[in-house]
Amino acid sequence: MTPTVDIGRYESGARIELPLPGWGGAHWLMGGSSGAGKTMTIRTLLAEMLWTHRSMPIAVAMADPHGVDYAAWEPLLATAAVGVAASGQLLAMAQAEVRRRLCVMRSMRVREWDAGHAERIGPYLVVVIDELSAVTMLAKGATTQLVVLAQEMRKTGAGLVLATQSPKAKVIEAIVREQCPIRLCLRTRSPEQTEAVLEGRQWPAHQPEDLGGFPLWMRGGVYVDDGRTVRRGRLRGITEDAERHVVERRGSAPVVDGWPRLIDQHAHQEA
Repeated sequence: MTPTVDIGRYESGARIELPLPGWGGAHWLMGGSSGAGKTMTIRTLLAEMLWTHRSMPIAVAMADPHGVDYAAWEPLLATAAVGVAASGQLLAMAQAEVRRRLCVMRSMRVREWDAGHAERIGPYLVVVIDELSAVTMLAKGATTQLVVLAQEMRKTGAGLVLATQSPKAKVIEAIVREQCPIRLCLRTRSPEQTEAVLEGRQWPAHQPEDLGGFPLWMRGGVYVDDGRTVRRGRLRGITEDAERHVVERRGSAPVVDGWPRLIDQHAHQEA
């Protein structure tokens, strides 16, 4: 059974339930202008993975160039990478971890990760890259690294979430987009930016007067591409009180052996 996360509602009122990032190769791509609700959605996703699915061994690694948006979640993160250089280091760590898993799986003669093998292979691993543009434009070779990582992750119990507030073709290259069957396009500044996220898909025309309670120009309005069709909806958020509740009640979460809990580029520069 595919584990899913509930991140909002479609116009029909049905839940926006999407597969856990990476499950069955379903990596996520998320794009929208500043203030559209990208960070809010990632925080909701963290709550879904680390609380709703707390019985499942899930380790989450977060690449955050600024180091403030997800600070409340650091006690539950396998690794928090703060700064662009640290984000590049996290990608290298993830690639090494996935290749280690492939070696273990070959020795075990198993084809795919499952929870029963987590003790030997490792917990389910989700790597969140926010902000994608900073990583791909400033970290040398990051685009190629992302593509190879996404391909190698498919059977090893690992997934990617790639998020950007600069949804442009030069940021979201076709070879990266092709690895992400799950796509969330929040409010953008132009049809070209929407196309950069949803290229190759047909989506409903943006007509604010007939969007009812789900206007895309409001925070959280979204086009959801689940790999089969594109539908409009509204993403839900999570309050700071709810975040504190989850972190305090959960207490701890799975980690990746040998990974530092914090890679802080800013602290290194200050030193």
